[in-house]
Amino acid sequence: MRLRRGSPTKGLEFSLEFPEGLNVYRDVPGVDLVVSAGPMEDPGATLISVGAVRSGEPVTREEHVARVRSGSSGGHLVDEGPIPLAGFESWWTLDAVVLDGRSVVPDRWMLVRDGVGWTATVQMPWIDMHRLRPGAINIVSTLQFR
Repeated sequence: MRLRRGSPTKGLEFSLEFPEGLNVYRDVPGVDLVVSAGPMEDPGATLISVGAVRSGEPVTREEHVARVRSGSSGGHLVDEGPIPLAGFESWWTLDAVVLDGRSVVPDRWMLVRDGVGWTATVQMPWIDMHRLRPGAINIVSTLQFR
C-alpha cells in the first residue's frame, strides 16, 4: 500500500509504502503518521512513525538532531551515523530503551528538508529485533517527499 500523506502545512507532504493489514494512525500528537503492527499502545508492537517539527525558525540537521536527542526518553545510545533517507543526508541513531518494563529498540533517522526537521522512527521489541528490523527498515526506505 502506498499512502500519500497530505499536511496542513504546505510543502510538508510525503508518501510511505507498506504492506496491507497494518494499522494506520494519523495526526498522533508529535507525528504525522504511525504505521503499526499491533495496537499502538502495546509496548510490544512494532511502530513506524514519520513526523515534522513545524514551529520555529528553520533548523539545521545538527540542531534538529540535538532537539530530538534531548527530548528522547532516556535509554542507551547503541550506534549512530550519517545515512541517506528520502534523498537527504540524515543522522541515524539506534537506542536501547525500557518502556513499561519491556526492552525496545528505536531506530531514528533525523533529517532537514527546507529548514524543517523530520524524524522517521522504527520502534520494536528488543527480543524480535533481528526478525523484524529488516522489513521495518525497508518500509522507512520508501519515504518520499512531494
